[in-house]
Amino acid sequence: MLGVVFVNEYVRRVKTKTFVLTTLLVPLAVVGIIGLVGGLISHSVESESERIRQDGIAVLDETGQAMSALREAAAADGEEYRLVEVFGPVERAKQAVLEGRQQALVVLPRGLVEESPAAPIAVYVKTKQSVLTERAWRSLILGAVREMRLARHELPPEALATLRERLAFDVIEVSEEGDRSGSIETSGAIGTAIAMAIFLFATIYGGSVMQAVMEEKSSRMAEIIVASVGAFELLLGKILAVSAMAATQVGAWLLLLLVGGVALGVAVGFSGFEGAVGTGAGEQAADQLPFDLPAVRWDVALLVVLMLPLGYLINASLFAALGAMHENPWEAQMSVTVAMLPMLLAIIVAQTMVFAPNGPLVAFGSFFPFTAPAILPARMLLADMPVWQVALSVALTVATTVGMVWLCGRIFRGSLLIYGKKLTWRELRQVIVAD
Repeated sequence: MLGVVFVNEYVRRVKTKTFVLTTLLVPLAVVGIIGLVGGLISHSVESESERIRQDGIAVLDETGQAMSALREAAAADGEEYRLVEVFGPVERAKQAVLEGRQQALVVLPRGLVEESPAAPIAVYVKTKQSVLTERAWRSLILGAVREMRLARHELPPEALATLRERLAFDVIEVSEEGDRSGSIETSGAIGTAIAMAIFLFATIYGGSVMQAVMEEKSSRMAEIIVASVGAFELLLGKILAVSAMAATQVGAWLLLLLVGGVALGVAVGFSGFEGAVGTGAGEQAADQLPFDLPAVRWDVALLVVLMLPLGYLINASLFAALGAMHENPWEAQMSVTVAMLPMLLAIIVAQTMVFAPNGPLVAFGSFFPFTAPAILPARMLLADMPVWQVALSVALTVATTVGMVWLCGRIFRGSLLIYGKKLTWRELRQVIVAD
């Protein structure tokens, strides 16, 4: 009977117009929103840069020697800023910015080249600029000043080239399987992304299970179905059907992403695309990244495949139990907010575990079944966990998942006997222990 419930629920959900429209339109909407936002941001930054280039940047050079170095640095970097040298007191130069006659004023203080530590460089603006603009200014000005400070020491060209050389810094983990390289920051970012994906999957589709349970209670159809199927089989069938629906939807999105990527490659020219791949352009692009990509961890990938459905089942069972306990959707949603706290804790821990991957909080989160689906894969990327710890965490999560599904089935069965009000804690204890 479990198979009958599963097939019926799955077919009923995937045949709805909402499922079809969301599966097809959500990827297009996401791509469209990203493209629109990216285009607007790019247009805004370009407009801001063009306005600054046309209006110029005022430079008050109290050193008497930095202006020429600043122009040379701007020309070398390809920046077409119109640098206007101004004289006089700083307050009078600031008044020009206040009145809108200048977009920005750069004050290079006396002793900037000779003194150490030197006085800070000040940039005065009337309105705040974008982050990219501020970074460009900082790079341009500090680079010019740095070159001037180096030139003051009259170092030979070989020494200057050595100082300007960009050095590589690799952290390599030694293991029996071989050396593995990769920055801990990059591994931490990947771990956080995994935790976030598990959290979103569990909460979004777990909410669908809660809604399905509340619909069954409000329609009273569950009482008729339970007479022949059983509450546990009915609830488990719904949970598995929603999980299959989620897998179908995510699979469709990945397929659309793959087809879109291939179509984009064909649109830009397959021969050029193939040539770029064949010449190792991907490896060259990876070498130019400011961080090291970690080695592929197939054990972590397999663990994610295992923990993702377990995390979903735990949260789906919890959400279903909360839906069965309440009649009012608003009250059920408030309870779900409290139930989501463990997963929110997992996200916070995943973002901070780079500082102490073997700390007590991270270790507890990797074994606590309600946070382990998100914490354990992320911790494996950052710490050398023994096999028995991973096996213990997975075993605890599996046992908790089975227990949560069983407990939720008992609560769902008891809630069918009470109509028009939510289960009290006393009634909840009675329906759990009842035969």
